[in-house]
Amino acid sequence: MWNQRKKIRCPKYSYAPIGSRWAVYHWLEIGDILEVDKVGEFPTSEEARKECYRLNG
Repeated sequence: MWNQRKKIRCPKYSYAPIGSRWAVYHWLEIGDILEVDKVGEFPTSEEARKECYRLNG
């Protein structure tokens, strides 16, 4: 059974493929709502990973 009060734990920034490119996303949890914004797109996974690590600190 799914617990509604369970917190979603994810990094503040993450990256994922979009077609042949890679996008970096910003995750923001406000109460029970999870909001995701696309920060930018990169041609390679390595560039997206580096940007994600830079943004996460």
